[in-house]
Amino acid sequence: MKTLVSIFLRLLLLCVLGVQLLVSAAETNTAANLYLIRQKDKFGFADRNGKVVIEPQFYRASPFKDGMAWIQVDGGRGFIDQSGKIVVQPRFVAADDFSDGLAAVTLDGENWGYVDKSGVVVIKPQFTVPRYFDGPPINNTDGRFAETVAYVQGTNQSGYINKTGNFVIRLGLGPHWPPLVQGYPFSEGLAFVTLNGNRNGHSVQTNGYIDKSGKVVIAGDFDWGGVFSGGVAAVGSKGKTGFIDKNGRWLKLPAYQQGYFPDEGFSEGLLYLMEKQGDVYKIGFVNQSGEIVIPFKFDGARNFSEGLAEACEGNPRDLSGKWGYINKKGEWVIPPRFTNTRAFSEGLAIVEVGGRWERRSIMRTLHDSKWALIDRTGKYVWGPSE
Repeated sequence: MKTLVSIFLRLLLLCVLGVQLLVSAAETNTAANLYLIRQKDKFGFADRNGKVVIEPQFYRASPFKDGMAWIQVDGGRGFIDQSGKIVVQPRFVAADDFSDGLAAVTLDGENWGYVDKSGVVVIKPQFTVPRYFDGPPINNTDGRFAETVAYVQGTNQSGYINKTGNFVIRLGLGPHWPPLVQGYPFSEGLAFVTLNGNRNGHSVQTNGYIDKSGKVVIAGDFDWGGVFSGGVAAVGSKGKTGFIDKNGRWLKLPAYQQGYFPDEGFSEGLLYLMEKQGDVYKIGFVNQSGEIVIPFKFDGARNFSEGLAEACEGNPRDLSGKWGYINKKGEWVIPPRFTNTRAFSEGLAIVEVGGRWERRSIMRTLHDSKWALIDRTGKYVWGPSE
């Protein structure tokens, strides 16, 4: 359960950007220069020269994270290593990316545990983990480990567990303890949380940051809080975005619309935000001082990676919107000509051409597109696929 403001802002962003969930825009390939590819509706991997290393054979797959990639075959999800060997058998209903050496998995879609890279279940399925949206548990969990702990909810308590599955920060315990509504991953020793409490017989919420002891060290009139990066975090207050330091001091009072998920933060010193202009939203970038570096002029945008950011010209929710890549001056480096894009990683990026957007409730998914890998000049290295 999230605050109503947090839910609304997440759904608003998904509507504006037309994000598809199979492989999120924030995911990148980071292992052994292997890149996720799709051909004839099957997923595999190619190297940076475009040579297919792991043949497209999986119904679904993720980019490599922490040296592992989840794959789905015959309705089950497991993991492969960089050689393509299945090291965790596809027996799970859902599984998330590896982080800090562990990955969240579930056999029934409700109770989550964790496996290590050898496939051993090191924390038995028993917890509920947060999800990015109210939908099927398909790669949308937020129970990942960060700085050696992960936020989960148990039967009678909630908080952060260590890698043995024991609670080390209890923020909800029994019916008389304020239950934790939401806990986000730790960054630079702090984590944003939302607590329910009772004050003079009235239900109240406390939003702020806790340290590793579980103590609330930054509290305020926050709607949401982003991760810390370089000692700075973006926070929301009354529908606007501002910036604080690790002492809770405002570096920039709230002035901008939110344009990203709270578990994301600054990337390469910049953060994308939204500004309402008439009946539409435009996206630009600010630095860690809250100064506008790239004007609010794009119809869609995502965080920087390797000096380039994905940006959209036209409606990102239908085929009239085309994606390309900009530099930190807001100039087009790769002109917008793709239906969808991913962040650059090790000099290459996944792009999609053609296809059709389909709407399922509030979400939009791209179907029948052709996948390709491009280099930093926009040249195709692999694909477009059939």
